[in-house]
Amino acid sequence: MNEANQVYVPPKPIDPKELPSAIRSFLDGNNLSAKPMNAIRLSTVNEEGWAHASLLSVGEVLALPDAKIRFAISPHSSTTTNLLRDGRVTMVIPFDRGVCEMRLRSRPIHKEIEGIPLSFFEAQIESIRHLVSAYADVESGETFSLHEPQAVFGRWDRQIAALRSL
Repeated sequence: MNEANQVYVPPKPIDPKELPSAIRSFLDGNNLSAKPMNAIRLSTVNEEGWAHASLLSVGEVLALPDAKIRFAISPHSSTTTNLLRDGRVTMVIPFDRGVCEMRLRSRPIHKEIEGIPLSFFEAQIESIRHLVSAYADVESGETFSLHEPQAVFGRWDRQIAALRSL
């Protein structure tokens, strides 16, 4: 194959009950300060039918057994509004020279946790696809650097503890 040619590579389906170990490890809520600072992209659809993107961190997302993901989001965000209305969400994470795209169906968790002013959701993974290119590798997705790492890691630890407790 000539590397310059456009070649379509069909997405590879992954069993939703078999979340890849690299993704499970990235979203396990452990040792957050050592994790790559890759943003986790969530996509929802607003009332007008337009895609809406949001970016979460490893301190706001937790992988659970049984193909479930929990996440914590600002209660005032468009993402929360969209999830409360529709419940469908797509999560994209850089993975194995491409991206891992998960389609999820979420439900709100109606529980307030003192000191954590966020809305909580639990989502069931309905499908997973691994998308790659024949001519290039995804080396990273959206990344970020923390302005106050110690304060943020402390907040993330509290948020993950809250997600575990639900």
